[in-house]
Amino acid sequence: MSLASADAATLDDAAAVAAITAAADAGRFHEAVTALAASPTTLSLPQSAATALLNAAAVVLPSSAKAAEAAAATTGTPTAGPPQGTSSSTKAASVAAAGADDRASTAVSLPPGVPGASTAEVAAMSDSADVTLLYAELQKRGHLAAFGCAAEAGTRPLGPKVVDAADLEARAGLPISALAPKRSTGAWWQLAGIGVVVGVNALASAAGVQGLAQPALAVLFLGWVADQRLARGAVFETLYRAVKPEYAEKVLKHEAGHFLLAYLTGAPVRGYVLSAADAWKAGIPGQAGTVFTDARLEAELRRGKLSGSALERFSIVLMGGIAAEAIAYGQAEGGQSDEAVLVGILSGISPPWPPAAVVNQARWAALEAILLLRQHAAAYDALVDAMRAKRPLGECVAVIERHVVVPPKVEAPPTAAAAAAAAAPRPSTSEEFARKEEAFAAKERELAARLASIDSKLNGQ
Repeated sequence: MSLASADAATLDDAAAVAAITAAADAGRFHEAVTALAASPTTLSLPQSAATALLNAAAVVLPSSAKAAEAAAATTGTPTAGPPQGTSSSTKAASVAAAGADDRASTAVSLPPGVPGASTAEVAAMSDSADVTLLYAELQKRGHLAAFGCAAEAGTRPLGPKVVDAADLEARAGLPISALAPKRSTGAWWQLAGIGVVVGVNALASAAGVQGLAQPALAVLFLGWVADQRLARGAVFETLYRAVKPEYAEKVLKHEAGHFLLAYLTGAPVRGYVLSAADAWKAGIPGQAGTVFTDARLEAELRRGKLSGSALERFSIVLMGGIAAEAIAYGQAEGGQSDEAVLVGILSGISPPWPPAAVVNQARWAALEAILLLRQHAAAYDALVDAMRAKRPLGECVAVIERHVVVPPKVEAPPTAAAAAAAAAPRPSTSEEFARKEEAFAAKERELAARLASIDSKLNGQ
């Protein structure tokens, strides 16, 4: 059934679910989400329908390589420049910085070095509001209990905002050097290709067959250039993965860290890519990444201000890849661009943050990310398995939901005044009614006396 000719609010449950699911499966995402929002909250939405809706929301579907719209926030390897061990980071539309202090809001002037960070790109995103609405509707209907469960400061394990090196090492159980991604010696992806050409040429020269090897070398060199220009290095990266399979596993665990922390902090995830080849096929800039959006961040960016809460959430997600690698391998290899984006944004805030505050923010976010990943280790491991199998977005979200244990909300204890008021004896309903009736009668008598006094004065005149 098409929702174009039917109001979802007037359909019975089975018909409404069928229509919404059909619209989602057919790629009519806006129509499906609008119909879901118009449906009564009592609508019984099965898990299969929720999964279909999330799959329709995905910018990146590993199974179908859906082309990406410009403008979701992406943590991944930038198109320009080499892969940094695992994934680095480009930030598209939803870009924010994480605040080390408690300023209510911060004026933002995003640095020119951050790709895709303009508010024009934020405004250009056509379906961000629909994605945000979908996550909200699914959560309201009981499908996304874990989504945003670590969005606010009181729901996360780390309390203090000031974290020195000793604090970080003590709480994380890791040396601070483990969270410093290895520095690149240059564009090693490009250098690897050049090295192959030079090496083959040297061997051919030593063997006395340089004349025969030159045409092959020319083809190899042209192939390398074409790969860099047209396929963003996908061919050479694929060959490297075949030679060094542990590289692919590090990329996977890095991106799973971004994915899980984005979900837990309330940023709707829209997909992921784990290789340059997948990114190229899907139309995603970069070589690996996790795509998410955050309508609240986008709205704040349009206003030119970022709240402290938004800054905190974003910084935790940004450091999630480094934290995941450090936990798994004892040393983060990728994430240099993640760090660079965080430093660049904080330095571009008006007024810019001093270096000490930037360093503290990076430490705080990294430690918060480590503690959250350890707290939800079962969900992280299950997500890694799902992403390794290239499961679509809806199934990855379902995996997280099955493994995250959401702590119960603890109500704040009442104040002494509130407790005293609650403990005081209350009059019965009849007593309270009699008291109010007597007060009303007294007001009437007072008003009548005043009117009589006014009449007397007027008659006396």
